[in-house]
Amino acid sequence: MSQASRLEIGTKNTRTVRDWFISHTDDIFSMISNEKNCQLLWGYIYMLQNFCERYIGMASHIINSDDFINDPRTRYFEEQSFLYVQSMLSTEDMHVLQAVGSFLWVYHDNRTWDIFTQVLKKKRDKLTLAHITSDLGYCYRIITKKETVYDFLGKELASAQLISKEQIINLREIFQILEAKSVPS
Repeated sequence: MSQASRLEIGTKNTRTVRDWFISHTDDIFSMISNEKNCQLLWGYIYMLQNFCERYIGMASHIINSDDFINDPRTRYFEEQSFLYVQSMLSTEDMHVLQAVGSFLWVYHDNRTWDIFTQVLKKKRDKLTLAHITSDLGYCYRIITKKETVYDFLGKELASAQLISKEQIINLREIFQILEAKSVPS
């Protein structure tokens, strides 16, 4: 399935989408930066996450993507996405904050876990729990399989940089509280 997904990204049908995004970076961020509706912001951040993860992050898996990868517009789009998402770190909306954490995890930014801890203190629906445990599972696989991962700047990260002991303890405490509340008395 992963291979099929990567193949889809490199088809001529998706290249127009990829090229449109990097050709309209300033227009996209002008629109997003003026948005106040939290539901739309949530969607925009996930759109940025998916584009950066699938079209930029996985581009190296696609034949003849060197031009796209090396295009300064591609790096500019990625930088603008990262800067915009970082500007949303202070939001009080838990849906938007969860999207921010998700975006940051694409770049293996360990602030993700502090954000998810904050989100779980206020938002505990099944979809949120599934989403966060999925990202935790991915982090666990990276660490146990000793996979090489990189941050936003392309710097190789050690597994200890992905999640700290304190972050693990905080998340474990929240999940223990959630588990205790879900067990019928």
